[in-house]
Amino acid sequence: MNHVASQILMRSSCFSLIILAASLNLSNASDSLIRSLDLNDGDSIVFLGDSITYQTHYCEYLRSFFHTRYPDKRLSFINAGIPGNRAGDAVQRFEQDVSRFNPTIVMIMFGMNDGGYQPLDNEVRLSEYKKTMLKLINQSREINASPVIISPTPFDGKTNQSRQEDPSYRFRGKPFFPDYNLVMAHYTACCRQIAQQEQVVFVDLHSPLNNFLNQKRLSFADYTLMPDAIHPDPAGHLLMAFEILKRLDPERENIGRLSLDYQNGQWNASSSDVKFQALTGSKSKVSAQVKFQSLPWNIPEKHTLSQLRWNNPSNASMMFREIDVNSELNSTELQISGLEHGLYKVSLDEIHLGNFPRNALAAGLSLQAIQESPLTKQAQLVGSMNRRLSDEIARPLRDLLAKRFNVQRQDAERLINFDKKNRDAINRLEGKRDELLSEIQEIAKPLWLTLVVEEIQE
Repeated sequence: MNHVASQILMRSSCFSLIILAASLNLSNASDSLIRSLDLNDGDSIVFLGDSITYQTHYCEYLRSFFHTRYPDKRLSFINAGIPGNRAGDAVQRFEQDVSRFNPTIVMIMFGMNDGGYQPLDNEVRLSEYKKTMLKLINQSREINASPVIISPTPFDGKTNQSRQEDPSYRFRGKPFFPDYNLVMAHYTACCRQIAQQEQVVFVDLHSPLNNFLNQKRLSFADYTLMPDAIHPDPAGHLLMAFEILKRLDPERENIGRLSLDYQNGQWNASSSDVKFQALTGSKSKVSAQVKFQSLPWNIPEKHTLSQLRWNNPSNASMMFREIDVNSELNSTELQISGLEHGLYKVSLDEIHLGNFPRNALAAGLSLQAIQESPLTKQAQLVGSMNRRLSDEIARPLRDLLAKRFNVQRQDAERLINFDKKNRDAINRLEGKRDELLSEIQEIAKPLWLTLVVEEIQE
């Protein structure tokens, strides 16, 4: 550790080195607040944060997960991110951006701006951060919502330094503290301490994103998840969503399993989260009507169809494959035993999924890995619709509400005029959001599909 970092640690009396190490994931310690998330019909989630939340990507990916995994629930999702905001700003706008939606869960993520991009040379900023984060927890509880505290993401000091000669770099010449990521480690430790003190769920994003970044740089020195040093790219947002889901431990982690077995002249079936009917066949063929209770989590190859201020690559799908989301959260298994020796064609609703030998079918097929599957195609449509919600509604709506908040802080009379001018547009976007959420919910409902497995004749 360099001299500057040592001074940071020495000056901070709020937290011990042990807590800081835990926030950096240098120890194996884990808190006892792991809880299983079980959403109910009518639940709503508000994502409360700064520009990283405003980007919408991690919120969008989480929406797609919950839509595909809970198609039987009516769920609402509200993006409440405003660029440049600190936790204290969210306290001021809590009524407008959170309370009026009567949420069940409030995911609270601040810290990047709260540290001021300066060294942790006094306790004022950190003390104010802790006070306002506690206030946000209390405000959430006052409306009977469950707060989830999410740590800040890392600051990429190396990328910030390397891009200072790049004329297109939006933060060129900004006086950012080079070791600001260590400051974010302190803010992560603060979040952990608050969550333990208040007995609320805590999600550490700083450690896993830091660890992933450092590991990749062993092979690719210039690799980054934050092309502008602050805002994660789509791959970073996918990793954020994945870590949030792992921490929340949703009740429906996987899609389902269907086992078909031919014995004593008849087909028998057993399943988990899969309905079936009309099961018929012989030793060389089997067919059935099947209905999975949910769809695989899927994200679009292109992260946006709009022009965004962050000119990032569409790399989230690459991250999706790299961290093997399909194995972790999308398991969809079809197992068929008792068939005669041979090669078998498998189709689902007349879509050819592939040809497989008998032993491969007996071992089990992972349907989530088959892109041609009707389940995957339907999930892709859900992902595309959620991207549309982000592009056409969420970000334009947040632009308007961010302007409203800035006007509100300046002048009450100007706020009245702003509302007269923009209220219809805000109401229209919020109405479209609710309509599109309902449409996505309908699209996400699993369908009855015809499964046919038959021997290929030579």
